[in-house]
Amino acid sequence: SVEDLLATFASTDLDRFRRFFRALLETAPEQVIGSAVTHLAKHEIGEAERYIIVLLGMRNDYFPAIIDPDRLDLDQARRVAAVMLQNDPNFLVKYSAVLDASKALDPPSLVRALDLLSMVHDSNALTERRSSRQIPHEELSDLLFETRSVLVTCLGNLAAHADARVRSKAVMWLCRFRPSRKTVDRQLQSPDGRVRANAIEAMWNLGIPEKQNIFRQSLSDSYQRVVANALVGLHYCGDESCCPGACAARC
Repeated sequence: SVEDLLATFASTDLDRFRRFFRALLETAPEQVIGSAVTHLAKHEIGEAERYIIVLLGMRNDYFPAIIDPDRLDLDQARRVAAVMLQNDPNFLVKYSAVLDASKALDPPSLVRALDLLSMVHDSNALTERRSSRQIPHEELSDLLFETRSVLVTCLGNLAAHADARVRSKAVMWLCRFRPSRKTVDRQLQSPDGRVRANAIEAMWNLGIPEKQNIFRQSLSDSYQRVVANALVGLHYCGDESCCPGACAARC
């Protein structure tokens, strides 16, 4: 297979590996990109892998392979995405474009793409990029602001997606990227219990002044996971008056 050949050449003949990979990338890009992404997920980063990263970073079509759940498990996808985030200056733009074109993705791939949003939300990952001097501080700040704006729009659209898994994850991230009472209240009106539960979970670590009241109001929800998440939220607020035993067990 292409993946086996990449692994063999990468460990035995770097020059041959480079010629082989570049030639395949020009003649059969879809096949070799998938194999290259799988290779990055399974091998430590060496000279051959850095060559893969550079050439992939020059393209706009590697992201679907990362979010293909039939190719990579979630930990592998996170590993490859983290490597590309650190080395491809346009990674965030490409990621936003994938979510913006979500109608072209099947629900499992879309769920995986949403699972990777923690990298955009996580300031540590972005600090690593800054320290690598790939992007100046001012440019990174502007890019992050633009990316978040695009993502919020995409997540708002995905909150009405036909697939329940996509809806619930989109809502969780929407509430984290735009932490406001208005956003949360809108999601708590959803007839889908998973959406309401994720909206409550998203508030656990957010600075919404009214969240303790929202948690208390949600204790009467008919969906068990909403109630459980509300109890955990109250525990994080230091309020265990409702059900301290349940909060301790849940945490």
